[in-house]
Amino acid sequence: MQVGVALDIVEKMCEAGFTLSTEVLQYILQICEESYEYVLVHQIYSIICHYHLELNGEICRCLVHFFVRMKDFEGAFRMIADLEDMNFKPTTNMYNAIMAGYFREKNISGVLRVLKKMRGANVKPDSQTFSYLIRNCEKEEDIMKVA
Repeated sequence: MQVGVALDIVEKMCEAGFTLSTEVLQYILQICEESYEYVLVHQIYSIICHYHLELNGEICRCLVHFFVRMKDFEGAFRMIADLEDMNFKPTTNMYNAIMAGYFREKNISGVLRVLKKMRGANVKPDSQTFSYLIRNCEKEEDIMKVA
């Protein structure tokens, strides 16, 4: 479990006052992705919040993706809400990651919730959003219901 060891080192560095770059975070997330260690998302996000580490859109998208892979949709939504509190605007890609997870689960009410949250956050759907809707809705009426 080398990623876990790396996270422990990162946490020790933060405790010692070192500033961690976004590149280091992205590298750790990449390793988690490659090794399918999505379960570490809670520890990673905890370190980010506790030490107020700098984020970028790609880091946030990866974290949301990991929450969704763990089927922790509430964790993904909570993280997006936390980002808004930190004045970090959520992106369409973050919401698309949640939507894709709900579609994998065949959970249309979850998809509707994502679209509602997007509207509430004033985040516009993009071509990927519509692609998910077209690919996963059986009839045009279904698309019209969720769009």
